[in-house]
Amino acid sequence: MDHFELSLKDHISMFQITAQMLIDRKWADSFFGNISMILDPIDINPDIITTFKTPVPVRQLDGRFLLVTRTISTMEELSMDPASALGLYRINGSVLELLWGSGPPTSEISSHLLSYSIHRGRAIVHCHMDLIDEISLRFPEGPSLPPGCSWVEYFEPGSIELALATKEALMKNDTVVWKDHGPLSMTESLERCMARLIHLDAFLRELLRS
Repeated sequence: MDHFELSLKDHISMFQITAQMLIDRKWADSFFGNISMILDPIDINPDIITTFKTPVPVRQLDGRFLLVTRTISTMEELSMDPASALGLYRINGSVLELLWGSGPPTSEISSHLLSYSIHRGRAIVHCHMDLIDEISLRFPEGPSLPPGCSWVEYFEPGSIELALATKEALMKNDTVVWKDHGPLSMTESLERCMARLIHLDAFLRELLRS
């Protein structure tokens, strides 16, 4: 149990660092943006606080632990009071079992779960860059993106359609840009996700200047 608590504490610290980076770059104003990470299975059986139905069952993730931001939470809240802005869940088919923190999970939970189901990454950061609206207007069919990035056409935020399109795009690349919405990156760490997003932002700003 001590190992579990130490591991969770370390992961929470990484979430707080990531949240502050998003705040500093103004990529997560208001309730925008969400973060998650799949943790290694741990041989414990903590009490279940409550459960939430998932929009789509993802059996490939059964038994895994998911740390994810709460819906209608802010990055400022995560930075200052992580237990109110994060939830640790055990995935059990179409049910998320809340073991610590607060829920329900982000409204984009379908995209997070379906993306993780392809087992190409264990951390996700989604944010709202101010230039995505301008990019979407100037390049309605999608701009030329840097290697490792895909363009995803507009779907209703939080929808299964958006989740399926995101999953498909992440089969080939580690970062997607949701038209009229914002980017999402899935890699092996939150630090690497942020690096990919920072690189994408620099690329798109240069594109708009050209």
